[in-house]
Amino acid sequence: MLSQEEMVMAVRAAASLGITKLRITGGEPLVKPNIVRLCQETAAIPGIRELCLTTNGIRLRSLAGPLKEAGVSRLNISLDTLDSEKYRYITRCGRLEDALAGIEAALSAGFRKVKLNTVLIGGFNDDEIPALAGLTRRWPVDLRFIELMPMYDSGDFGPEAFIPYSTVLEKLPELEPVPSDGGVAKLYRLPGAQGNVGLISPVSAHFCAECNRIRITADGRIKPCLHSPDERSIKGQSQEEMTETLRQAILSKPKWHGELSYYERSHANRNMNQIGG
Repeated sequence: MLSQEEMVMAVRAAASLGITKLRITGGEPLVKPNIVRLCQETAAIPGIRELCLTTNGIRLRSLAGPLKEAGVSRLNISLDTLDSEKYRYITRCGRLEDALAGIEAALSAGFRKVKLNTVLIGGFNDDEIPALAGLTRRWPVDLRFIELMPMYDSGDFGPEAFIPYSTVLEKLPELEPVPSDGGVAKLYRLPGAQGNVGLISPVSAHFCAECNRIRITADGRIKPCLHSPDERSIKGQSQEEMTETLRQAILSKPKWHGELSYYERSHANRNMNQIGG
């Protein structure tokens, strides 16, 4: 694994190439004992204008305040179901009440940009689309439905699980389109809601031409594309060497990740929790 010093060096290298937004993700980043310190150090790097963090929210009850003070500007919280049993199944160990308390803690800590990420899974949570979207009425948050991607191992889900983002529009005909915020999501809003509903379509309507992301895995591999087997190691490199490796990775981003479906799996050769969303 990369050491904290190497992680900070990698962010400095990225910032020197003009990258201004950093997202710390996982896996689950809040299990790292040094996560607050890591956020402090990376948020202070010249050129980094926005530090975001993606989490399941389970540990936010105690960490939301310290993360805000450390310089985290925005949180994405994964929430795939509002059913306690299904939540325990899909997270393998989590409690839904802890995740909901984490959302409350994030809002109480003063985070103004909180997004809830829901992976659309046919036969698992498509019956909860109205209830999940309804959270934008309950809280001042955006909720984004993301198409399930056929990673190296998609667990117990079969072909019926891969449903398009248009399913949300069918279930919620009252959604009204709103202007884009510059991100990859198509934005809508429910009448009377405090936040938006976003639809992200990496499978049925890819946005590769607009992708400007570069990923570094916890074991120090740069992935120019989420779904590509191409990886370039920065483990053990100096900051100057990291900068050049990053530069070459950015210049080698492919035009398209290729066809994705239940039958056409990702070529990433890793599961999503080993790459970062």
